[in-house]
Amino acid sequence: MLFVVLVWATTPLFLHQFYREGICVWDQNSWRYVFVVFLLWLTIWFKYIRGSREKRKIFSLQNWLWAFIAALPCSVAQIFFVWSLKYLEPPLMGILNKQFVLWTALLGMLFFADERVLIKSGRFWLGFLGTISGAIGVVVFQPQARFHGELPGIIFVTIFGFAWSVYGVCLKRLTRRLDPLVAYGMVATYTAVIMWCFSLTLGRPADVLTQPAGIWLMLIASAVFNLFLPHIGIYWVIPRLGILATHTATLSTAFLTAFYSWLIFSQKLSGRQWICGIILIAGAALTMLARRGNRETLPPDTKA
Repeated sequence: MLFVVLVWATTPLFLHQFYREGICVWDQNSWRYVFVVFLLWLTIWFKYIRGSREKRKIFSLQNWLWAFIAALPCSVAQIFFVWSLKYLEPPLMGILNKQFVLWTALLGMLFFADERVLIKSGRFWLGFLGTISGAIGVVVFQPQARFHGELPGIIFVTIFGFAWSVYGVCLKRLTRRLDPLVAYGMVATYTAVIMWCFSLTLGRPADVLTQPAGIWLMLIASAVFNLFLPHIGIYWVIPRLGILATHTATLSTAFLTAFYSWLIFSQKLSGRQWICGIILIAGAALTMLARRGNRETLPPDTKA
């Protein structure tokens, strides 16, 4: 779990550096997904397909259709996650993106009967208020001179949070039918195709070929450490620690991102922004605690 948190926290830093090197959102995503799809299917082949009874499930047309539906919000989330870092410094983005926990809870109540018991939970509404007020505070206490330039990034990271939550709802349905790693491999395949469609239309993917070896190593490292290994790690950790402990631990990536950014780019948040960021993350954690507590009180046949 510690490894997952440490490597996932570097994601905004890699993407921020790619912008500094002149690589646009479309080309960052397209090239990174080439590597991650290759690594995912290599893993799936050795773990599931080779001599496995899962083969029929993996190549089921219905499962691939569900994977395509999940890939649409996943693609939107990936685009706006990367795009937001064109306008936001990693510490601010690392805190604001944690609002996805709130969106996930709200969408869960809308689509899943077992989640609707949260409406009666005081802890959930306290977490809701903490997340909203914390996010507003982080933005409001941004220095005025920088606020107008960062407003598009704030909007983009909010779109990311919502789209990532929709993706989570779609993936929840798909993982009822398939192993989570196989499901992610299928979704990532569609996402890679979508990313390349955007890159060929709006980007300049061929220009990336002229980048020095150091940039290529960073692209490969980002695919491995920000996409491939964290997902492998999450699917290994969840059965051992549980969903609540795992997702609560990943909230700490906001603080590690801020620490890494201070070390590498000398970027930092103000004291008031830190206080609001802690409120935001505490609210998100309380939201997850409310979900966990209410789920344990449900009869077995109503659980997701």
